[in-house]
Amino acid sequence: MPRKKTHLLDFLDWETYKILSALNKEPLSFTELQKVSSLAKPNFDARLKALLSLGVVEEILVDTPDSKYKKKKYTLTDFGRYVFKRLEDILREAESKGVVVVT
Repeated sequence: MPRKKTHLLDFLDWETYKILSALNKEPLSFTELQKVSSLAKPNFDARLKALLSLGVVEEILVDTPDSKYKKKKYTLTDFGRYVFKRLEDILREAESKGVVVVT
């Protein structure tokens, strides 16, 4: 039986990189964030919950100009920005060595 994924390294794959990359640019809603991922909705939901519980992503409330209510969005924590920066460094190094090609 496969072990349960519980550690950050369990989730460091291309899908997580795309999520972190999008959040590094700006806070996004669940729907906006799901569009950058190719994961099915249940898998995306589980991935986002894992990133929240690992302290990489956090929920924030943002004012919306067309409503009196705030909208829930997701953003990187300081730790999430650190993780993303390290992933970018690794990706650049892999590209320079011809180990991986990002299209």
